[in-house]
Amino acid sequence: MITIAVTGGMGSGKTETIQIMQALGAATISADALGHAAYATGSDAFYELQHAFGQQIIASDGSINRQQLGAIVFADQEKRKLLESIVWPRIKTLLEEGLQRNKEACETVSAFEAAVLFEAKWNDIADTIWTVEAPYDQRLKRIIAKTGMEEHAARQRIEAQLTPEYRIKHSDKVICNNGNLNQLRHKVAELWNATV
Repeated sequence: MITIAVTGGMGSGKTETIQIMQALGAATISADALGHAAYATGSDAFYELQHAFGQQIIASDGSINRQQLGAIVFADQEKRKLLESIVWPRIKTLLEEGLQRNKEACETVSAFEAAVLFEAKWNDIADTIWTVEAPYDQRLKRIIAKTGMEEHAARQRIEAQLTPEYRIKHSDKVICNNGNLNQLRHKVAELWNATV
């Protein structure tokens, strides 16, 4: 089984890329979805986050209010590091378990999407790394359109992440997602056919 990590900055098109790969036959995993599972209501991480950040991050339904938590951690680097220290190791464990299940199911290709691949040091569990990149202004427009986030908040999120230059330098393949969805499909399919 070949394991492909797909990374890129917020608004670059990682999710669309992983969906295209799934349609091509990859068994896929989203680290973001695992993040939800890692601090599900009642989990150890849930209580650690509640203790670390207070009742203000608990939504009316009793779950973690990710938007509220995000506003706190993206405004304070130390708080962001605290969040990462609680959540990232748990996500890596879930990720490794998912990849192992895919291997046991005799999948040919396992692909996972992780925005913080390098920051969390998850790159060591991939055979190859694909980075999806897009121009800054395009990413900004996509984030605002998709989330309804204020422009300053979207800029804050982009600027809190690694630079595209860093990701490109440390990746095996780069997909430039500066066009439409059909163009992205074509680029991903080309790379897929050259890899698998």
